[in-house]
Amino acid sequence: MRIGDLSAATGASVRSLRYYEEQGLIAPERTAGGQREFDDLDPARVAFIQQLFAAGMTSSSIRELLPCTHSGRTTRAQRARLRADRDRIAEQIDRLVQARDRLDHVIELAEERADGVESDPESGRDPDRGAARESRADGGGGWWGSELTACPPRAGSAALSAS
Repeated sequence: MRIGDLSAATGASVRSLRYYEEQGLIAPERTAGGQREFDDLDPARVAFIQQLFAAGMTSSSIRELLPCTHSGRTTRAQRARLRADRDRIAEQIDRLVQARDRLDHVIELAEERADGVESDPESGRDPDRGAARESRADGGGGWWGSELTACPPRAGSAALSAS
């Protein structure tokens, strides 16, 4: 399989595939004419490499890990590195889940406050762009509590922001 075919099969750019080769992450054979020739297992390897990069691993960490996936044999140091990478990824997941939960809360508050409120084209007021704020005196606890501010969207955006 040629590099363009591997790119199409995996969604990785040709440039990325060349980088993976430069970093020793994949090792295609070469034809007599010097063209890269990939085997049938390379799409799965590339997909795995992409997942590891997406998880924040470096090319050197990935290069160290790849032989372990083929042989199943690891040193104590390699296993420690793998555990450290796994723990770092778990922490990232926890932070992302917390951020998602906060966004869910903001969305829920925005939807509760939007119920029954329609835009008034004659006044030029759009409730989705105005402020709907519960004061702290009314029990609002900051952005993590029940306080919500609907802000005008930034250029090219229509996002709600909690403050």
